[in-house]
Amino acid sequence: MALRWSAAPLTIVAINIALRWSEEKGALIRSRPSGSVVSNMTSWWNEVYANAVLEWGEVVDLRRGEDAPLEIRWLRLTYQKTK
Repeated sequence: MALRWSAAPLTIVAINIALRWSEEKGALIRSRPSGSVVSNMTSWWNEVYANAVLEWGEVVDLRRGEDAPLEIRWLRLTYQKTK
């Protein structure tokens, strides 16, 4: 069974759900790369775990300034528990 969940715009509820899956995601297989592709002012990121893939888009806008807080535009969690 696969669960695919997306949230845009990101809400507190979405962040809470994404953080709660930490016990079931499994071991980290591939971490976030050091660089990212930027499209439509969004940098695309992903991390691969044994039972899940977490993908998200961060806002990239040079007008926001260097000390601007991190802004997540979207978040996608694909979870598949293997038997």
